[in-house]
Amino acid sequence: MAQAAVSDVSAGKSARKKQKEPRLPKQIRISVEGIDTNGNPFKQKVQTINISATGARVDGPCCLRGPGEVVVVKRHWKKAKFRVVWMGQIGTPEACHVGICLLEPGKKMW
Repeated sequence: MAQAAVSDVSAGKSARKKQKEPRLPKQIRISVEGIDTNGNPFKQKVQTINISATGARVDGPCCLRGPGEVVVVKRHWKKAKFRVVWMGQIGTPEACHVGICLLEPGKKMW
C-alpha cells in the first residue's frame, strides 16, 4: 500500500492519500541539490526511504523551502530534476522526510 503525506496546514496534521503508483521500500544513497530556506544553494547526501519509477520519499534534506521547489537528484552518473511535492512536519516522525516527483519523463533514476 503506497501512500504519501499531504500537509494540512489548518489542522496542523499530516493527511494521507494514495499514490499514483506503488512504492517499494528501498534505501539508496543520493545527492540532492537545490536552494535552502535562506536562498542559498546547497548540496546534501541523503538516502531514499522508498522509491517508484517516477518519485521517491527521501530522508534528510530539512533545509528545503517547501513543496513546489525543484531539486536536482544525482545517483552515480545519473542526474534528474524532481519537484518537492510534500515535506514532513517538524516535530513529527516524518520531520525531514520529503516526497519528490520526477520532472523528466522517461528518465530512470533507480
